Amino acid sequence: MSRLMHVSFNSSNITFSDFEIVLDALLKRGWSYNKNGVVFYMVDGTYDFETTSISDYNNVYERIKSSILKGNVTTLDLVWKNTNVVIALTYMDRNCFDVALVEDVRKLPELDYPDLSWYFERISSIFSLPYIENVTITYE
Repeated sequence: MSRLMHVSFNSSNITFSDFEIVLDALLKRGWSYNKNGVVFYMVDGTYDFETTSISDYNNVYERIKSSILKGNVTTLDLVWKNTNVVIALTYMDRNCFDVALVEDVRKLPELDYPDLSWYFERISSIFSLPYIENVTITYE
């Protein structure tokens, strides 16, 4: 059975600039939107993921920006360096963005539970952002 794990960061009036700050913090930490030369993303709340060559990232970035400015659910997949471990950074609405564990989820040895400490170490820079009011962790 597949299970979903995500961390929701809640605030009031999350803007595109806030999303940019979160993305930049994750990129500086070691995450990348370049998954074997391809970018995976979803815009305009369609829930249909698209892929494009990394060489077209500037266009993808503009589509992500436009989608968030319209208040639509928007996702950009990020991969951890030299692995297939993927998280989805999702702008949900003006009050929430999520980080979901989506591919090649790191598990605790001999257990079927995500290794939260591994992920928290790699997304820790988000927790210190001044506009984060609360964090909810869901595993279902």
